[in-house]
Amino acid sequence: MIIDFSQVLKDRKDQELTHKVPEEKKTTDGQVSYVDKPLTLCDVCVTAIDFIQRGEEVEPAEKYRRGKLAERIYKLTYLSKESVNLTVEDITFIKGQVGKLYGPFMVTTIWDLLDPIL
Repeated sequence: MIIDFSQVLKDRKDQELTHKVPEEKKTTDGQVSYVDKPLTLCDVCVTAIDFIQRGEEVEPAEKYRRGKLAERIYKLTYLSKESVNLTVEDITFIKGQVGKLYGPFMVTTIWDLLDPIL
């Protein structure tokens, strides 16, 4: 399934969600300043893919697989500006990770974007 991970997420009032990210350059006193950026499907899914629950045992090969999946989604979304073609298994995995990390609002939002056929 081909998914556009650059989609900006919206709240229940249809307002764009944002998150704080560090700016490219530091302030004059050497501090890092932060700026609000739109929160995308990519941001949430990559964070969820990287998430390992406390006490969860993950084999190194599985960590590698997760890392490569997150990297592919990120690079295609932000560097190549392309949609990402994922397998059903990848989508199922991402949905499970989102379900572990986020609350009901984010789960329903992300699941609907990943699997609109539901």
